[in-house]
Amino acid sequence: MKSDFKYPSNSLYYSAPSKMIETHVYVPGKNDVEIQHLSEHETLQILQRHALNGKHEEFFELLKTIDGEDKKRDIIELCNMQGVNE
Repeated sequence: MKSDFKYPSNSLYYSAPSKMIETHVYVPGKNDVEIQHLSEHETLQILQRHALNGKHEEFFELLKTIDGEDKKRDIIELCNMQGVNE
């Protein structure tokens, strides 16, 4: 039987030489924009927890630390806190 492929004599199967692959892990928070984003992300998580647990006073107190009225309105809507008394 004639073979179409030639394999090294010392192996039944040929595989390409393995390559070393460098992996990099990027940890955000190295510049001002990333720091602000991480801070807002953590604050949003706490706001969502307050809303879920019915801690309205804590929710609106923390909401005051968020910049931008549009962003505050969006968070209130996201957390289903519209119509809740501050």
